[in-house]
Amino acid sequence: MPLRLVIENTPENEIAPMPSRPSTDFIEAAILTARNSKKVHRDAIIADVCDILSCSPEDLKFLFSQHSVPSRNRQIIGLELPDYRMTLSDIYKEAAE
Repeated sequence: MPLRLVIENTPENEIAPMPSRPSTDFIEAAILTARNSKKVHRDAIIADVCDILSCSPEDLKFLFSQHSVPSRNRQIIGLELPDYRMTLSDIYKEAAE
């Protein structure tokens, strides 16, 4: 069963968020602040985050780089998604056609 259907069919009181530590709130807020800061301030914030995560600033560089892909060069692929609202008999009718 797809995860989306499990979530939709589970009562709200049975789904609980994962407990988070205060350090994760700090890291999330710091990264959001760094994203909207000038480079000088961003480097200082990232240095603090790297101290907490025991990593190097190069490890977090991907969070602030933008990779644009030209739309003209992308191939358009026909994507067909299943319709979960269909009944089993409707699916058999579609397959028979």
